[in-house]
Parts: sequence; structure tokens; C-alpha cells
Amino acid sequence: MNLKITLLIGLLPLIPACATVAEAPATVTRAGKVSPATTLPTAAVAPVRQTEQRLKAGDLMPLTTLTSIENQQVSLTQPNQRKLVIFFGTTCHDSQRAFQKIIASPLVHQKDLQIVGIGREENVASLRKFAADYQVKFPLVVDADRAMYHQFTNVGIPRIVLVDENNRIVKSFLGEIPDVLTEIHW
Repeated sequence: MNLKITLLIGLLPLIPACATVAEAPATVTRAGKVSPATTLPTAAVAPVRQTEQRLKAGDLMPLTTLTSIENQQVSLTQPNQRKLVIFFGTTCHDSQRAFQKIIASPLVHQKDLQIVGIGREENVASLRKFAADYQVKFPLVVDADRAMYHQFTNVGIPRIVLVDENNRIVKSFLGEIPDVLTEIHW
């Protein structure tokens, strides 16, 4: 038992902040005793991370009007305007890196581009702190129960969704890559 704990503790630094965790099933010994399930990092178990794309290129953007953390209505149905929607977590290192890249890019200055960040399992206070820490100038929206997120996928953040001028999804991808900007093009 101590060896298992030591191994798990040794693996913790290898797990990114936003990695998924798989749960191993409980087992029954010959004596009929139940060995409780242990939670292991996905990397220590067979690859469990199966991303389910629920929307594909060409589908109509299902989100239409959102409420920002500043209690402002954000319409995602503006014609002749592209949209960049980022599902993220404030403590996820990949999300933080993606935000830094996007905020430092010319994307934030494009008049025909609307950018919205949606905090998966976040609250107003955590998003306000994130906005201040990262100097976010575009709207942030709370998705406390993953209801919006689950319309797009089941696993992984940051999830980047590109929407065209006709409110059709162009592309949806997991933004864990070192330079997310290489994948942002319509």
C-alpha cells in the first residue's frame, strides 16, 4: 500500500493542472474482500482520454446569447462577424498559456472578430480575478455546471471553437499545444 502511495505521489508533478483523471474499478479478492477503487492519473492507466466531438464543422453555433461576468448580454449571432470561443479553466496551465498567446496577438484588435471566454466550472469571482491577472479585455462567461461546454465536447480544456460570419462552426480543437495561434484560422 505504501508503495502505491509513493508511486502516485511521485507521478503528481507529471500531471498537468487540467488533465483528466481516470478511476480504476474496485476489485474482489479470492477471499471475497472488496479492494476499493483508487484514482490514478490518466497517464498511469491505459489512455482513457477519448474526446467526443459533439459538433462538427458546418454545424450552426448552438450558443446565441450569454451573460458576461459584468452582467452584460453577449450576442453570438452577429452577422458578418467571426467568433472565437474559448472554454477554459482558470487554474489550467494550458488555458493560461492559450490566453496569454491570444491576448498578445493581433486577434484581439480585429474589428470583425468577437472573442468570448467561457469558464468551465468557474464562478464570477474566479473569472474576475483571472481577467485582472491576465488583463482580459473581452467578455468572460461562467459555465459552472458545464452545460455549455457539454454541447461541444466531453473532455479537455482549453477547447477553442472558431465560428464563421454565418454562425457556422469552422473548427473546434483542444488548445493544449504550445502555440495555439497556429491553429486559429478561418
